Parts: sequence; structure tokens; C-alpha cells
Amino acid sequence: MHPTTRVVAFLLAAAIAVVGGFACAQGGASSAVADQPATVIVGGPAPDAGTPALPAVSATALGDPCSLLTAGEVSAALEVAVTAAQPLTSDAGTLGQQLCTWSSTDVPSAYASLSVVATAASRQTDADGGTYTARDLFEDTRAIYTDGVDLADLADLGAPAFRAADGSVVIALVGADGSPQQAELMVSVGGVADPGAVGAHLMASTVAALG
Repeated sequence: MHPTTRVVAFLLAAAIAVVGGFACAQGGASSAVADQPATVIVGGPAPDAGTPALPAVSATALGDPCSLLTAGEVSAALEVAVTAAQPLTSDAGTLGQQLCTWSSTDVPSAYASLSVVATAASRQTDADGGTYTARDLFEDTRAIYTDGVDLADLADLGAPAFRAADGSVVIALVGADGSPQQAELMVSVGGVADPGAVGAHLMASTVAALG
């Protein structure tokens, strides 16, 4: 599968799953989510000698993204009360992606989601013979965002990161190269004035929870 096709399919599956989850959480409310998820993706090139090592992560934590952020943390970041975490499943076979969402009944456009794709899961579902890794996913995604801006604060946590020029996407990679627990993390937020800042904050909290 061509890398660009793979990444586009992955991002679309995440967006569709997130929007569908919000609709369920809102219980069919008439106010629909007004904007497309602003994706925060964290990842980056291999660290050099002066860069902190990528955080070690556990298979248990990666298998339950809802355990990595609390409703209180999400509510504080979005500045609105949110519902309890809701686990979601994206398109079956999309690199073994795990998703969790938080939404608001008071402000229907406000939400956050966290996606995890670990190398172990992606190898089980990859169409190229089980060789695709979380770093491959990051590097292919990074190539699409040619105007990406590096985020030093997340890099200082050992998770090299970038965001799209408009702030709608940030990207982090955790776990050592060659480890089945290496993973790309993706945070999506909406209904906030500065999605880039909010997403980066939630991503930093997620990386810290894994460390």
C-alpha cells in the first residue's frame, strides 16, 4: 500500500469514528459537531545524543487510551464540563488503532479524542506483511504535513513533535525503536479558540502519563 494512501485512510477512519462517537454521546441532540476534528499527532525523527530517550510505555496503557487522560484534565483544557471517557473503534484493520473521546453536552462543538497506534497492533493488521511500525506511520504522516512546525516542549519530554501550520495537528512518538510498544499518539480537539495549544497540552499530559 502506498504510504500516502495508508496515512490518509488512517486519518479519515479516525475522524469518522470520532464524529460518530460524539453523535452517540450527544444522544441524538439536534446540535451537530460543527467542525472537523483538529488532529494533534506527535512523532518525529530518532533522537540524537543530546535528546531525551523516547519514553518507555506498557502494552496495558497503550491498549486503553481512556486510562491516559482523566475527564478532569480534559475538562480543564477545554474549559467546559465533559462526559466520561468513551472508547471507540475505528475502521476494523486500520493499523489496530485504539480511540477514546470526551465530549460536552453543554457545548456540543467541544470535544477531545486520543488515538493510539502501536507497532504490535499495526503489524497484525498491516497489508504489507506485518512490517509497518509506529515510526513508519509517523514519518509517512510527517511527509504529508510539509509545513509542520516542531514543538520543543514535547521534544523535551522525549517525544519529538510537530504541529500543522494552522495548529490543527500536532504529532508525538513514544517507545523505543524496534519495540512492539512503540506508538504514535494522536489528539484531536474542537470547539476551542486555540486547538493547537490545547492539543499540545493534552498530548504532554498523555506522554507524562506513559513515562
